[in-house]
Amino acid sequence: MTTYKYNMAQGGRNVKGEYELKCEYLSHGVRGEYGRTWGHRVKLYKDGTEVAKAVIPYYNRTWERYTYESAMREVLYRYKQKLIKYACEQERSKHGRAPRGFKNTYGAMIDAKFKDFVDKIKDNALEKEF
Repeated sequence: MTTYKYNMAQGGRNVKGEYELKCEYLSHGVRGEYGRTWGHRVKLYKDGTEVAKAVIPYYNRTWERYTYESAMREVLYRYKQKLIKYACEQERSKHGRAPRGFKNTYGAMIDAKFKDFVDKIKDNALEKEF
């Protein structure tokens, strides 16, 4: 198991904090969510609490520049979608419905806050924990 850390010092209270990516290799013959296959499982933790996970099954070699890249990008994408969904639900509960364009605007704001994190994943520049 490989662990990577990222500290987000700025942003709102729902995004600021210590992020940890725990990456695991799934070998052939492991019966999992996608049957008997090999791949990568990544869990995203924020301040010690699991917030998202992704399992990427592989059938052949991939386009990844380094191990776990696509799985880490997928788990971060799922977490951002979860934040957007939660914000929309909060807005609907307050006002009965979300204003026009709220989801797109909030999504763009979340993308801007996580841009450095995404770039660090893309460049393989995350702090590795041993």
